[in-house]
Amino acid sequence: MYLLRCYSTIISATSVGGYYNTSQAVTLKMNESGLIYYTVNGNTPNISSTLYTGPINIKTTKTLKYIAIDDAGNTSPTYNATYTIDKVAPKIASANPTNKHTRISKVPTIAN
Repeated sequence: MYLLRCYSTIISATSVGGYYNTSQAVTLKMNESGLIYYTVNGNTPNISSTLYTGPINIKTTKTLKYIAIDDAGNTSPTYNATYTIDKVAPKIASANPTNKHTRISKVPTIAN
C-alpha cells in the first residue's frame, strides 16, 4: 500500500512583502514540525542556507526567500517576499503666490 501525500508544508510570515518606512522583524512559522531555511541575498534557499531560529530583521530593501523541510524530509515550495524599506520622508514643496494672488492652496505638493 502506498500513501500519496496531497499537501505540502506551508509557511506563514508575520509581515508580508511590500513597502515599509521602518525596519521589519519577520517571523516565520510552519504548519507542521520541521526546519525552515532562508536567504536574503537573492539565492534560492537549501539545507546549506541559514537555519531559521527567530525573527529575521530586515533593515534595508531585501528579498527574503525561504523553504521548509518537514520531519519526513519533504521540502516545501520556495516562498519569497520583497521588503522595500524607505526611511526617507518625502519632500514637501511650497510656492509663493504669483501675479498678486492672495489665496494659497492648502493642498501640499509632494516633490521627488
